[in-house]
Amino acid sequence: MYDAGPEAPKRTKRDLFVVAIFVFNAFSWYWIIFYILSEFFENMNVSNSEILTIWVIHFAAMAVSAFSGAVVSGRIVDRVTFLRVWMVLGVCSSLLPILLGDLTITNASILSLLLAISFGLGMPSCMAYFADFTSVENRGRLGGITFSIIGIGIFLFTITLGPLETTGQVISSAIWRGLGLALFLLLGPKPIDMKKRKTANTQAQGYASIIRERDFFLYFVPWVMFCLVDGFEGPLLENFFGPGLLSLTIIEFAISGIFALVGGFLSDFVGRKRVVVVGFVALGVGYAALGLAPELLFSWYFYSVVEGIAGGMFGAVFLMTIWGDLARTRPKERYYALGGIPYLLSALVGFVVDPYVHQISTYAAFSLASLFLFVAVLPLIYAAETLPERKIELRQLRKYVKTAREVKEKYED
Repeated sequence: MYDAGPEAPKRTKRDLFVVAIFVFNAFSWYWIIFYILSEFFENMNVSNSEILTIWVIHFAAMAVSAFSGAVVSGRIVDRVTFLRVWMVLGVCSSLLPILLGDLTITNASILSLLLAISFGLGMPSCMAYFADFTSVENRGRLGGITFSIIGIGIFLFTITLGPLETTGQVISSAIWRGLGLALFLLLGPKPIDMKKRKTANTQAQGYASIIRERDFFLYFVPWVMFCLVDGFEGPLLENFFGPGLLSLTIIEFAISGIFALVGGFLSDFVGRKRVVVVGFVALGVGYAALGLAPELLFSWYFYSVVEGIAGGMFGAVFLMTIWGDLARTRPKERYYALGGIPYLLSALVGFVVDPYVHQISTYAAFSLASLFLFVAVLPLIYAAETLPERKIELRQLRKYVKTAREVKEKYED
């Protein structure tokens, strides 16, 4: 059983609400930016290889800036100041699509680069800020709630911004990021460790040593495999459904939102490991159904439902929770920086595969994906549960006492 170390100080509901909205604002703002970039690049008269190059620049810059930001935060400036500067940078960079004018290859590359830096630079600190204001016993629940809100927000923004012209979308993104900055300035609680930040930063581990940690590695490998498989299969799904993919995506968003809540609450009750294993097994069954009968529409819908379930659970655990658990009382920025990279790879793999989707055997692709996902469960068998056993036992005991009391009251009546 994993020792989570000392618990974080208790926080008020107001603090937790503000931190959740802070993370929601960051992720939803990037989705707006990503949506705008996608629209821009689709309207450019350039080859697929040039578009791919621009996206490679985008995701590479985001990864490098995330790694750099995780090191800088707390070392050169304190975390609060760093996050404020990061959000101001986001407001300013949101207006770049208007300032750059015509999108040539050069301008598009610069735009892609700067917007990636504007998001990636502060995301590890943003997620570490979230983790520091939660304890190991409520991090899953708050992570599930936050990820669910992110999914709902992305869906609403997609519907709202779609009919707008580019200028309207750009201004909306700047206003939304500005609202997040205002919330952080007015209501943001002070970080837990600001007075001891320099001392704590000396305890930060290098990226190589983090990867060599047994528990980190055993959770990281399945997460990488899921992200790569998900990115590879996405274009195949789009090719099969065509225009009908939008309605299917709406269904998946709804399912993911519900099961992000379910997964978050379950991870605080039965543990992170069990939730993740169930998600992998369910997803493996979904891919197996596609591999066996890819010509049946039912197989695709069954897979989509299962993917929504697993995606919601994985979002709550892998994106929001597990890296904060593994960092324990150490600075969490570098853990979240490493944990977020596979998610970027997922999107990049989709762009790489998309031009070749018609040449890929659907049967072979999904059968292989099913095999990879079942294999991904193996490292999890040896991984330690990050929710302390005493927390699980205490919650189960409370449930048992509550049930016993209800039964007693029923028979006494």
